[in-house]
Amino acid sequence: MNKLVKLMLISVCVAFLSGCNKGVGGPSNSSSSSQTSTETSSSSSSSSSSSSSTTTSINSESANAKEVTISQLIAENKGSSNTKTLYRVTGIAQWPKNTKYGNFDLLDDTGYIYVYGCSKNQASITGSSGNYKFTNDSTFGQTGIKPGDEVTIEGLFVWYSYSSKYGVPEFQGYATKVIKNNASNITASTYTTAEPTDNTGSYYSSISDTDSGATLLTNLHNLMDTTHTNYVSYSSLANHYKSSDQHSSGGVKCFYSGEKTSSFNKEHVWPQSSSGSSSTQLYGESYGGSDLLHIRPTINTYNSKRGNSYFGPIFGNKNGLGKISYQGGGTTYYTSNVFEPADSIKGDVARIIMYMYVHYSSQIGGNQKSYYGEMNINWVMGPDKNNSFKLLRNWNALDPVDE
Repeated sequence: MNKLVKLMLISVCVAFLSGCNKGVGGPSNSSSSSQTSTETSSSSSSSSSSSSSTTTSINSESANAKEVTISQLIAENKGSSNTKTLYRVTGIAQWPKNTKYGNFDLLDDTGYIYVYGCSKNQASITGSSGNYKFTNDSTFGQTGIKPGDEVTIEGLFVWYSYSSKYGVPEFQGYATKVIKNNASNITASTYTTAEPTDNTGSYYSSISDTDSGATLLTNLHNLMDTTHTNYVSYSSLANHYKSSDQHSSGGVKCFYSGEKTSSFNKEHVWPQSSSGSSSTQLYGESYGGSDLLHIRPTINTYNSKRGNSYFGPIFGNKNGLGKISYQGGGTTYYTSNVFEPADSIKGDVARIIMYMYVHYSSQIGGNQKSYYGEMNINWVMGPDKNNSFKLLRNWNALDPVDE
């Protein structure tokens, strides 16, 4: 990795570490306790809840509903939609893709299913045994369901076929009960505050010790803007990976698995589809789209598994999930909607996301170029904006910069 990219990586670390004391992404707590793993804050089980949990009944259970596990639900229907049977399933809610209609993964001890519509109202399902119908009334926000909550839903199995070879099992219905675990609340005590690196060179001369919050972000953005003048071409990335992403035994290292590979895709860690406005995506094959710190070599299969899923902790029992073992230690887990990197690379992911946000986002202000644009942090992270910054700082402290 060249000197400029290293300096940019360091500057992102400064943003993280300064943020813990200067208010970037939320207030700090000087008495916060250290946490050694983010899994501590995301642990939750479909069979038990924390001592601080509260139970909310939303609808009465239907006598016609058949109670099943998620694996039983999928096995019973074998790739076909079923409007004849009303099912009842209980699991742990994950980060929603749509907070209006209620689109999220539901995870129990046997597997997971994608909830494609969750209502507060029992009347969202009409008809009777043999001919049920679900109508999404956009009341998911009224259920109060948060990621990490244990949720019971009654509804219908839907097999959404994207093609003759590819389909996704889905579930649509209404919530009957929610056990709120507060597992998705990322507070000041869930990340470790590290000591800032003492950078005595001239690179940071434009950054003042008194800079904080928006001023700090803007000044870091301007620093990157004025010093990052050299971009490699997209077509040359594969050649650069031989040194920037070199495996210990030679060759190229896969970003998500740590494996040595000769066949890889160029992974946008911040997905192109999660950037820019609805009509204009950023990157292309230049600037942020050819930035060595951002575009990383990834084995084709793992690149597909990531897709444009949110980064974030996955709550509940992970035994039935897709996983990627990382050669440096730890495991990456993923659902259809959420991608939790292995502990070994959580810091790398966090620093890349924060780097992209500080460097290429037009919302920060300061110097602007044509290739800057909308880079909303909650388009790529599961939590809301404030908690996303806290989670990124958490991951940054969990997995420090490699020497």
